[in-house]
Amino acid sequence: MPEYANLYLAGKIPAQGTLLWWLNATPLKIFTAGSEAVLVFFVLSGLVVSLPVLRAKSFDWTAYYITRTLRLWIPVAASLLLAGLCVTLVTPDPAVSVSKWVAESDVPLLEWQEVVRGFDAVRGPTRINNPLWSIQWEFIFSFLLPVFVGIAVVMRRWIVATICLCVILAVVGVMNDISFMIFLSAFLAGAVLVFPVIARTRRYRSRGASAWTRAGWLGCFIAAVLLLCAYWPLLLGGNTDPLALAIGKGVGILGAVLIVLCAIYSRTVARFLELGFVQWLGKISFSLYLVHVPIIELFSRLLGSDHWMRALLFAVPVSVAVAWMFSKFVELPSHRLSRYVGRFVSAKFREYVATDHIGPRTRDNTPSGERFRASQSDPGVEPVSIPVREIRPTTGLNP
Repeated sequence: MPEYANLYLAGKIPAQGTLLWWLNATPLKIFTAGSEAVLVFFVLSGLVVSLPVLRAKSFDWTAYYITRTLRLWIPVAASLLLAGLCVTLVTPDPAVSVSKWVAESDVPLLEWQEVVRGFDAVRGPTRINNPLWSIQWEFIFSFLLPVFVGIAVVMRRWIVATICLCVILAVVGVMNDISFMIFLSAFLAGAVLVFPVIARTRRYRSRGASAWTRAGWLGCFIAAVLLLCAYWPLLLGGNTDPLALAIGKGVGILGAVLIVLCAIYSRTVARFLELGFVQWLGKISFSLYLVHVPIIELFSRLLGSDHWMRALLFAVPVSVAVAWMFSKFVELPSHRLSRYVGRFVSAKFREYVATDHIGPRTRDNTPSGERFRASQSDPGVEPVSIPVREIRPTTGLNP
């Protein structure tokens, strides 16, 4: 939609009282708050990826790194191939007017090097499928998970203070255009939520919540929406103070935290999220995230900005249908493959570590170094072999 593109990319403020103003300067912004939804995703990811680590007595880091990398990278690589196909299907017509967003997201002449460079999920260019900028931060967080888990353990007694610190770091990051301070703070805010979730994860399922409890969670949800979208009323209200605008963006992390807490503890929100249709949307959500923009760009180039509504009428159902097929034939098989490879590599690594390479083996297949150490021990004491216990990461919700 050209008017939305001009708001985001050209800074054109809509006149007060217009439909575009109402959709962006009020809590209605929650329905089109794209970058703010990314914060919710990062907080949720920080929670659910850290949860198996902090809940387990032991954790298989070898399997985690293999599984996590393949689980994310294979669907990302497939989405880049799909995006390349969408680009080659239609040659942009210079006479067709498109919105500023389509023009900046378009790749007029696709080169295979562009797709291959995109396979570098941490540093690769993402113009061919621009939502992948956020998966870059997901990869970085996944690689640095031990650091985030360590910070969460140290700060587990000061959870509220840690979340406030994350907001402050995000504000500083916005003011100085330091992306990692904004996005990694959201992951950290999610990681520190693990401890209250472990302690009270079933509370939201209790029946017969009082009216005061329901009202409290309703107020929490309203506050979450207001905080998540606080930047836009400030911007469209004419506020030009950089600090105020930075605070408006920074408190979005707090709004994202409250939304995640509502999803966990509020029975009303939980009932909505447990609806079959919503569960199905959640099941295909990662695939939809990966495929929707190339399809929207395809129809936008075909029909132009004068027919953006018609383009969406085609693009939305096609995106959902492609996401369902992508989930079934790409994402789910990549999950199974990543788990198998992770278990296989982890088992081989444990086998290698458990093998004694100090000296050649004797006829009874006992390493000579182990026989020597046994002979030097106290008489009658039999050497004991302690197997490495395999702890598999907990499966379940994993953005």
